[in-house]
Amino acid sequence: MRSAQEVKRDVEQTLRSTPEIAADLAVAVRNGIIMLTGFARNELEKYEAERLAHRVAGVLGLANDIKAHPRGSDLRRDPEIAGAAAAAIRARLPTCCDRINVVAQLGWITLEGQVEWHYQRKRAEGAVRGLKGSRGVNNLIQVCAKLAHSEVKRDIEQAFRRSDAVDVNRIAIETSDRETVLAGTVRSWAEREEAAATP
Repeated sequence: MRSAQEVKRDVEQTLRSTPEIAADLAVAVRNGIIMLTGFARNELEKYEAERLAHRVAGVLGLANDIKAHPRGSDLRRDPEIAGAAAAAIRARLPTCCDRINVVAQLGWITLEGQVEWHYQRKRAEGAVRGLKGSRGVNNLIQVCAKLAHSEVKRDIEQAFRRSDAVDVNRIAIETSDRETVLAGTVRSWAEREEAAATP
């Protein structure tokens, strides 16, 4: 197991060596849990710091307390943010954008509605994350698959087999009316994210 100092050093080096991260950030580590604090130029920079820290070996979890503060020309009113968010979702998800509602309040974007696949939920969030003037995203979109449980399980297993990032033999898939649960052991946080993002 890696020491807290090694994990902290690697997270700091990863953040410093990424040109997109210009934020003034502090990194702390306790029992494999990373705590990020500081200030970012925007919500996308905050999210990118979190994503990069998760990929460092030895990171078991993360608390992201980075504050995103749009400045000057990045400031926008809520109606402008909502309009830009709706347009971004239409561009990324033209087949299901009519089932996703966007609310902007005090710079925060909230996504609501229902989609058939988890990847659609994540893609909608990705489309609006980092929009000019946005302070953050609350993704309340629900996944309501129309396929039978056995078909959902089969499709996920096939997607795992196509991916070289996920070991299908280490993950069990359970489906029910309301949810799909993945259980097992993965080799890294990146593999966990890849498994969760698989449609």
